[in-house]
Amino acid sequence: MDNSNDDTLSTSTRQNADAIRAHERLMRMHEIQRKAKNLPIPTNDKEVKLRLREMGQPICLFGEDPGDRRERLRNVIVKYYIEEGKAPVFFHKFVDESQQDAGKDENDENEVFYTEGGTELKDARLLFAKYSLPRAQRRLAEAKKRRSEIDRLREEQEIEEFLNSIHNYEVKESQYGDDRNVSRGAISPDQELFATSGWSGTCKIWGIPDCQVRTELRGHTDRVNSIRFHPFTGDIPEDGPNVATCSADGSIRLWSLNPEYEFQKSIELKGHDDVVNHIDFHPMGQHLASSSADKTWRLWDITTKKDILVQEGHAAEIYPLTFQREGSLLASGDFQGIGLVWDLRTGQNVLSFQGHVKRIISMKFLPNGYQVATGSDDNTVKIWDMRRKNCVQTVPAHTKLISDIKFVEQKEGKLLMLTSSYDNKCKIWGCTGETGDWVILRTLNGHENKVTSVNMTSDLKYVISTSFDRTFKLWEQKPKYIQ
Repeated sequence: MDNSNDDTLSTSTRQNADAIRAHERLMRMHEIQRKAKNLPIPTNDKEVKLRLREMGQPICLFGEDPGDRRERLRNVIVKYYIEEGKAPVFFHKFVDESQQDAGKDENDENEVFYTEGGTELKDARLLFAKYSLPRAQRRLAEAKKRRSEIDRLREEQEIEEFLNSIHNYEVKESQYGDDRNVSRGAISPDQELFATSGWSGTCKIWGIPDCQVRTELRGHTDRVNSIRFHPFTGDIPEDGPNVATCSADGSIRLWSLNPEYEFQKSIELKGHDDVVNHIDFHPMGQHLASSSADKTWRLWDITTKKDILVQEGHAAEIYPLTFQREGSLLASGDFQGIGLVWDLRTGQNVLSFQGHVKRIISMKFLPNGYQVATGSDDNTVKIWDMRRKNCVQTVPAHTKLISDIKFVEQKEGKLLMLTSSYDNKCKIWGCTGETGDWVILRTLNGHENKVTSVNMTSDLKYVISTSFDRTFKLWEQKPKYIQ
């Protein structure tokens, strides 16, 4: 009886000991995995082989690639550390060098530097200054005169009447713009043409308001991300650069706009190392800016067809960019939610704004010249004041990302903002005054998928939106119903 109890106790003890050892092995494996994640391991394959040899390990196993070899070295070092209580001798030296390099890289990233430009860039900066300074002086003089003559009560009444005049918009025309998603739209300066870009790589020019195809732009080999009319389309020669497009194929094209051609001619601009996301013409009409996933934006001379500036500064993919109306500033936004404002006359970054918690998708300067609006993946529109250097208003505009922002100004103080979103809607907003709030006036429902852009004619009669449902819609303002 006693022997039986002893055997049972001995068996139980052995089982407990086995369980403890199994638990210790499991904990050791967890410890190895935890430490392995944080180890700085050499990335050079030759150095990895050298360290494996020093650890008494084979430098190469059958079917092993450089990535597998690096992971094997990581596990060997961790195992050595657990068993010996210390890291290999060579590892201390490598960690010290890595930390020194990291500190050096961090200092380099925080250091502001400027790249010397060529003669073409210097000439362009002088042109920007000559173009923008008189316009800025004129704007300031008009604003000063208006402040001295304004009747505040009358101004508020006029703004209220203007906002009340924005009636319902109903779909007048709905047209398939592309075989795939319609990515962007733009209205010509004379308000008679509408351009669409599509994921099929084809762009089309349509009439307003009949929405009939006038001509097609074919040349890109991948989706077209943005399309813009030249600011003087209609005044420049038909064979000139009337339209610009950019594509995921990494190129920019400048197109003719001859109504006698079924398909237009184009000139290709190449320079970006990745997808080109957006383009915008300088208001002077001689230069074009482009943003890219390669974390740079470029400034192109459309006469010589060459890039005269490759601007770095963003740490993530650059998506929207926009010129100020007077032509002195350019704003750009990236996928880390950071926006930068650049002075084109000096080349300096004059303002950095951070406030969005997600990517900046859309961006536009307000007509007053000192404020810029940004739309984000966080579903908000923020208004940034460059004089105060901060965000002066946050508008919870939609329930999904803000794909486009536009402003339409009738008279001083009478301003509309249009937004489009991936919630399938467009909205029209009114400003209650220069420092007032943005209030929603109309919501346009009609698209069956994400809305990618929105535009309004200068007379406020038509709104045109583009969408992932492959259509663009022309909305017409209906007269106010009178009982």
